[in-house]
Amino acid sequence: MRGLASAASIASLVSQIGGPVLLVGHTYGGALITVAGAAENVVGLVYVAAYVPHERESLGELQGALPRSPLMSHLNE
Repeated sequence: MRGLASAASIASLVSQIGGPVLLVGHTYGGALITVAGAAENVVGLVYVAAYVPHERESLGELQGALPRSPLMSHLNE
């Protein structure tokens, strides 16, 4: 499973752990832990060079709020 849908799987796994959980997300993983962090036993979220979306904010909205990198003009889409 890929994308933010996999956050539900992470949340399910986390909810089965019998104790406090600290989730750490790197880059895109930041969006995943934001969603999965709703599990009751999650005590904190750590973002390492990661996207940190607000509640109900999509990654597209988050990225769109930032200026485009000059490197983007060199990518083949």
